[in-house]
This record gives sequence, C-alpha cells and structure tokens, in this order.
Amino acid sequence: MSDVGTVLSTIISGMLLGGMLALTALGLSIVLGVMRLVNLAHGDFLVVGAYAGLFFLKFTGIDPLLGLPVIALLVAALAVPLYGLLLAPLGERGAEAQMMTMFAVSIILENVFVLAFSADTRSIERDYATLPLTLGSVTVPLIYVIGFAIAVSLILAVHWLISKTRFGREPEQDECAKEDAGLHKPRQRLHDRLRARKPSGRKASTSRNSAMPTRSR
Repeated sequence: MSDVGTVLSTIISGMLLGGMLALTALGLSIVLGVMRLVNLAHGDFLVVGAYAGLFFLKFTGIDPLLGLPVIALLVAALAVPLYGLLLAPLGERGAEAQMMTMFAVSIILENVFVLAFSADTRSIERDYATLPLTLGSVTVPLIYVIGFAIAVSLILAVHWLISKTRFGREPEQDECAKEDAGLHKPRQRLHDRLRARKPSGRKASTSRNSAMPTRSR
C-alpha cells in the first residue's frame, strides 16, 4: 500500500468511526435536551448493550446486528426501572442530585463489569468483524462501514421522528405536555409569579386617579 493509500485509509476509517460516535453523542444530547439529565453513566450503558449482544449471540446463535431491537429492549428493561427508582424522585432537587446519582451508578456498573467479566478484552466473533474492505489503494475495516451505515440510518430516523411526526413536535407546541413532563418548571413558575405581581396599565392608572385628592368647587 502506498503512502497516499495509507493516509486515505486512515482518514476514511476515522470518518467512519466518527459516524458511529455521532450516534452515541446523539443519545447523550437527547437525554440532556429532553430530560435535562447529565448522564455520566451513558458509556456504561453502552457497555451493558455490548455484553447483551455478546450473550444474545451465545445463547440464541442469532447475529447481534439482527437482534439489535431485542438488545435495545433488554437494555431499556434495565434503564427504565433505574430511572423510576433513582432519578424520578430527585426531579425537584436540581440537576446536581441526578448527575451525582448517575456518577454513582457509573462506578457501580464499572465494578460489576470487572467482578463479573474481569478486565480482559472481549469481542463478538463474527466473520465480517475482521474482514477488510478494499477499494483501490484504500482499505478500511468492513465492520466500520456496517457500523457507519447503521449509525446514519438511526440518526436520520431520529431526525424524521422529531421533525415530521406528532410525537416529536407535540412537546414544542403543548405547554401542558412540558408541565406534565416536569420540564421548565422553575422558569414557568418565575414567569407566572412576575405576571401576578405586575399590574396592568389600566389598573395602575385607575389606582393613581383614585389616590389623587378631589378639589371641591
């Protein structure tokens, strides 16, 4: 492989890997933007999903790429009760309480991983995981191309869900939905309080006129 081919292969591999990391960042930004939660255990839940894929292949023999919906449901089955038991009760205590809680969850999960699986590197053994994809002088791992394609598909699907469906647009249009979801409550309470204290111009003018002494003729 020529020097130019090596440079191009490195750049393209980095772009493909960046596309997969963009999907990870998308999940983190959705959690931060919708739930106002700095999820410090986000990476640990990704590791949970990786181990779920490993054992899914081991016990069912089905390729983890085909079983992604099932694996996502398995991780959600862990995350939803965790949110209900640990994070929802802290919703009125500010972002710091939830952030520190997720930091504790991250430490616990990392220690569970070490105790249960040791610190040895593990991988999901599939034929396509080690195959290269060669186009001329450019060679990139095939698994990078597959991961990039899945990441782009999911990012476009999330964009369509948020911008084109009622499910995605309704929270922006319905203030009641924001209130029920617990979003922007401090700002809304401050706004209501200021509106309650601010007299209208007509009432203020009436009160000033009534306060002025009348001159008898």
